[in-house]
Amino acid sequence: GYASGAGLTTGLQSVAIGSKAMQTHTTGSYNIAIGYQAMFDTDAGSSSLGSGNNIFIGISSGGGQWADAASAANVAIGNNTMDAALNECSDNVAIGHNALTALVGGTSGSQGEEITAVGYGAGDALTTGDKCTFLGSTTDAGSVDAINQTAIGYGCTAVDIDNTVTIGNADVDHVYAAQDSVDTAAGVVTGA
Repeated sequence: GYASGAGLTTGLQSVAIGSKAMQTHTTGSYNIAIGYQAMFDTDAGSSSLGSGNNIFIGISSGGGQWADAASAANVAIGNNTMDAALNECSDNVAIGHNALTALVGGTSGSQGEEITAVGYGAGDALTTGDKCTFLGSTTDAGSVDAINQTAIGYGCTAVDIDNTVTIGNADVDHVYAAQDSVDTAAGVVTGA
């Protein structure tokens, strides 16, 4: 596509497919950018330009204006995934349209890392959080800077307490841990 991989100089074994995909990236190796403006604006400085081992697939996936800090080993699949101003965001997985769309990370070394978001809009409000897991469409953290929060199930927003797991949205009436477990809402044993 037009200007795809146009800036690559010493970056090795990278693939850029689609108009302006990986257009400004120069030295980072082992990147894959597929889609219009995927991994588009990484030229804030030598650290961001050296980012490697990323996979961005979809329109504007990884396409935000990156800060001058290395963002590496990310996998983002879907339009507008991880498309904010990435700043030292590493080891993340975003699958689904708009997954982790607001993630910017930070330079503290413990922001924007090791996050998994699967589903439409999963984790789309998280900006500087860390080590969170979002499974299901429109699942999200309890705050933009959440630490180790897990949200599971359609429309589930995690309780805004770090190091917690939240299952289900407000419509969920019963939670079972196993076939023969106690129904937490009714207090009855099932399957016994």
